[in-house]
Amino acid sequence: MAKIDIKNRGFTIVELLVVIVVIGILAAITMVSYSGISTKAKVAQEQANINSFINVMEVAYAETGSYPATTTAIENYNGSAKLPSNINVTTDNNITSSNFNTIIFFQCAASSNTCSDAIGGAVTSYVPGGGATIIYYGKATAASTFFTPAS
Repeated sequence: MAKIDIKNRGFTIVELLVVIVVIGILAAITMVSYSGISTKAKVAQEQANINSFINVMEVAYAETGSYPATTTAIENYNGSAKLPSNINVTTDNNITSSNFNTIIFFQCAASSNTCSDAIGGAVTSYVPGGGATIIYYGKATAASTFFTPAS
């Protein structure tokens, strides 16, 4: 029968360091992957919110014959389409990231600054990692004259 030498039991310092390095590499890969996925999710949510805003504007136009002329009118619109609660409509063009809330800078395409005769508008929204995005709705185009309506 062979004797077991108790002094030789356990791991060497080199084996422990190799395991720690492998765990560190796996943790780094996981963090990079998670960061990319969460950014893509934020961008997708932002785009869905912009589409929801444009849908509310188009439904309001279809139901009332005109686009809402102020941010208050948009937020308080009681038609068949509603803005999601995480959308903030503003007339302040200083758009930044906002903790999963979508901040939309709203402008109307109209012949006067009252926006009462709007033919559409422009939506500017912050997209994480991509800066500001401008989307036009209604008959508005990049060549339209835009006004910032009253809040």
